Amino acid sequence: MIRRAKKRKYIVNDTRINACLRRFDDNVYTRLEFLKAVSPSMGAHGCDLYTESTDDYCEVCLVAQREPRRALVPCGHRRYCEACIRHLERIGSSCPVCRVGINMVLRLF
Repeated sequence: MIRRAKKRKYIVNDTRINACLRRFDDNVYTRLEFLKAVSPSMGAHGCDLYTESTDDYCEVCLVAQREPRRALVPCGHRRYCEACIRHLERIGSSCPVCRVGINMVLRLF
C-alpha cells in the first residue's frame, strides 16, 4: 500500500479545529461561537444564530427553536426542539442535560 502524506489544507484545518476545541474547553467560546468558528456553513441555516439569545435554541442541535410546551419526565427539562424530542423518545435515550432516563414527554399548557 502506498501511504501518502496529509494534504496541507487538512493539516491547517485540523490545527484550526484543535485551537477552537481548546478555547471551548477553556470556556472562552460558547457553543454557538465554537460552531461558528469551526463551521463555515453555519450561516446557511437561514437565521442569524450569533446575534440572538442562545436561550431560545435547542440544547441538542443548537439550530432549531426549542419547544417550551413539552417537558421530559421525570426531570422536567424543556430545552429541546420538537425534532430532537421525537428522536430522544424514539431511541429511548436519557435526558441530554442530566442523563436521567426519559419515562415520557409531557405536553404543557
